[in-house]
Amino acid sequence: MRNAADGVNIIAAAGVLPGRVTVTDGGAPATPFGPAAAGVEARTLWRLSAQQSITQLMLESLRAALHQARLDRSGLDAIFVSLVWPQTLPDTELVTLAREAGVRCPVIPVSAGTAGGLVALDLARGKFASGRVACVAVIAACCYRRWFAPEDPVQALLSDGAACLILGRSAGAALLDSYSIGTCDYAPLRYHPALQPWVSYDPAAGRALAARYPATLLHCCDALCRQAGIGLADPAAFHFYDPVPWAAEAAANALGITRQRMVSLFPHYGSLGPAQNFFALIALFTHPQMRAGDVALVTAFAPAAVAIAMLFRLGPVPASLYSVSGDPPPPAEALYRAATNHSAR
Repeated sequence: MRNAADGVNIIAAAGVLPGRVTVTDGGAPATPFGPAAAGVEARTLWRLSAQQSITQLMLESLRAALHQARLDRSGLDAIFVSLVWPQTLPDTELVTLAREAGVRCPVIPVSAGTAGGLVALDLARGKFASGRVACVAVIAACCYRRWFAPEDPVQALLSDGAACLILGRSAGAALLDSYSIGTCDYAPLRYHPALQPWVSYDPAAGRALAARYPATLLHCCDALCRQAGIGLADPAAFHFYDPVPWAAEAAANALGITRQRMVSLFPHYGSLGPAQNFFALIALFTHPQMRAGDVALVTAFAPAAVAIAMLFRLGPVPASLYSVSGDPPPPAEALYRAATNHSAR
């Protein structure tokens, strides 16, 4: 398998969460984004208080990741920041982030919806092609629920959080390859703050997403594996972006993968938007049963934007995960139950 990034690795990672809350679905009703889950479901969500800022979580994650890498902020050549919508984190917030972090390097916004974390990571590795870059940080954050109406049933899915990955050429988890496809034929979410205060969407289009998502996912993953010269079943572990209860099961069925080989975040995190993939990678980096050299396939999906899949070769990555409120995050074992000897080496 080729390493398209020419030795670019994730060398440190950190995820930061706010306080934990528990939400119970009375009979697990369907949301506008798919069918109901079976049975009564209680899930854990992570929510910022009215006094807390998503920018502060981003700063915390950056500082924690730099600490894990034993690096100083002055060593950063660039910071990529994934946005959900441009209005979610205005340019003034990027200025605040740069000033409070005390960095002078470029802070580059990436707006690719819920796929923004992996898209930003893919763009960040391209910075190394010049040979003049040694260290890049990639931050993905989510504060979705502040953009949906309080009575919207989607609120029962949404969490807040931020995570940061540090890229460099020292030992770590290798970024092997990526493949992306357009999803502009999906109906978009609409947010025009000058016209309406909340995100709006067509519920019928949201339900159609559940019917079409598996085929899109299979297309993207199959193309990536063929491009990388491996079989679709070869990776040791998988994370398919799962912001709703049905997504993990749909992905497993589409690819013919057992659930035991999947990192599934939704039951313990809810939806973390573009940060979801980064929290899944942290789970893989810290899971005691994952081995150096194991290959993981991770996907992200954004309606009316892009679907992207990436392959990683796992290696030693110092990582931390904590809540600013002191609530313990779930252990990696709760997200991934390794039951395979599969490896693509």
